[in-house]
Amino acid sequence: MPRILFVSIINSVGSERAVAAMGRLGAECAVLSPVGSYSSLTRFAARHFVLPPYRGVRRLGLLTARRRLEIALLDFRPDTVVPLDDLSAKFLCGIALDPSTREPVRAALVEALGSPQGFAVACDRRRGMDLAVRLGLRTPGHCTATDAVVARDVAAAWGYPVVLKREHSGGGDGVAIAWDSMQLGAAFETLQVRGKHWKGWVTRTSRRFLWRWAGLPFSPDAPPLLQRHINGTPAMHTLAAFQGRVLEAVSFLAERTHPGPTGPSTMVRHIENPEMADTAARLVAALGCSGLLSFDFVLEGGKTNAYLIEINPRPIAVASLGPLFGHNVYGALVAQLRGWPAPPKSSEPDTRPVALFPQELVRDPQSLRMRLDKGEVIHDLPCDDWGVVAAYERYLVQMHRTHAELVRQLLRSVGRRRDQ
Repeated sequence: MPRILFVSIINSVGSERAVAAMGRLGAECAVLSPVGSYSSLTRFAARHFVLPPYRGVRRLGLLTARRRLEIALLDFRPDTVVPLDDLSAKFLCGIALDPSTREPVRAALVEALGSPQGFAVACDRRRGMDLAVRLGLRTPGHCTATDAVVARDVAAAWGYPVVLKREHSGGGDGVAIAWDSMQLGAAFETLQVRGKHWKGWVTRTSRRFLWRWAGLPFSPDAPPLLQRHINGTPAMHTLAAFQGRVLEAVSFLAERTHPGPTGPSTMVRHIENPEMADTAARLVAALGCSGLLSFDFVLEGGKTNAYLIEINPRPIAVASLGPLFGHNVYGALVAQLRGWPAPPKSSEPDTRPVALFPQELVRDPQSLRMRLDKGEVIHDLPCDDWGVVAAYERYLVQMHRTHAELVRQLLRSVGRRRDQ
C-alpha cells in the first residue's frame, strides 16, 4: 500500500480526517506537524515528524520547517505528499519552485503536487480567480483592493453588498460582508495589517522576513480581494486529481454555517451539480495539479448557477464523506498511486444531511441531539478514532460548560450506535 506524508503547519479543525481516511484504506501515513495537532493524534498516523508550533514568537520555528521536511521525505520516502492547510500548501509550493532545492526533494513534491507553477496559482486567491475568468467560468467578479478608496469605488460601481477577503486566511476567518460604504471601510481596516503604528510596522516587517527566509513565494501582507456578493447558498466540490485529470470528486451544499454566514460549514447535504464538476475539472486541467483540492461555490437562486468564489489547494474534511454518496475521493487517489482500478461506487447513497463533527456540536449540541434521536441526520463522528474524539471533547466541554454532560452523553451514544 502507498506511503503518504501529510504536512500540517496550522492546527486546523478536521485536518485529521484525510489522514484517517487514507489510513482506513490501508495506506501507511506519516504526519509532519507540531506536537498535539489533531492530525498527529489520529491512530492512523503511523509516524510523526515534529514541527515547532506556529504561534506567537514561535512562528520563527517555520525557519526550520524546510530542513525537517527534507528529513521526513528522505526517511519516510512517501509516494505522495499532502498539505492539510493553506500555509502548508504555500510552503510546499515554495520548496518545489526553489531551484536550490535538492533534486530528490523537488522530484517528490512535483510528483505529489503536479505542476509547481500551476499549484502556485491555486495557492493564490487572486491568481486563481483570474484564471477562472480567462477560462470563461462563472465567477462573481473580483478585484484587488489595494486601498480603501479603490474598494469603495469598485463597490459603488458593482452595488452593495460586497465581500472582502484577506489573502492568507481560511475556514471563514478573514472574510467580511459589507452592506454599505461605512462597513466596507471598517472591514478594510480590520483585515489589513496597518503600518502606521510602530507595532504594525514591526509585524509586517517580521512576517515578510519570516516568509521570505522560509521560502514561501507569496507576500504575507498582500492586499485583500474584493468580490461581488452573490445571494445564494454556499457549496463545495472536493476532488482527487493526477496530472491535471480528475480521478474522483464529490459535492456538498452547506445547510448551516457557524459563526455567521462566512463561517465554516456545520451541516452539509450531498448534491450533484454538473456546473461545479465542470468548473473544477477545467481548472484542474489548466493548472496541471495532482493530489487533493477543493473549490468553494455559491449556488444562486434555484441552486443551479454555480459561482466559483475560491480555490483551496488542500483537502477539506467533507471529502471523507464521499463513500456514503458513491464518490470515494481518497480511494481513487490510493488506486492511482498503486495502479489499481478505481474503487466501485455505492449503489444506494444516503439522502440525509450530515452533521459535521465537531462543528455542529460547537454550534448547538441540543439541536443535534434532537435531530439524532429522530434519525434525521448522520453524525460524522469518527467512532474508530477515539484519541481524536477525546481531544475535541475536551474543547467542546470547555465551550459548552452548561451542556458538558449532554456533550459527553452524545459522543458516547453516537459511538455505540455506530458500533452496533
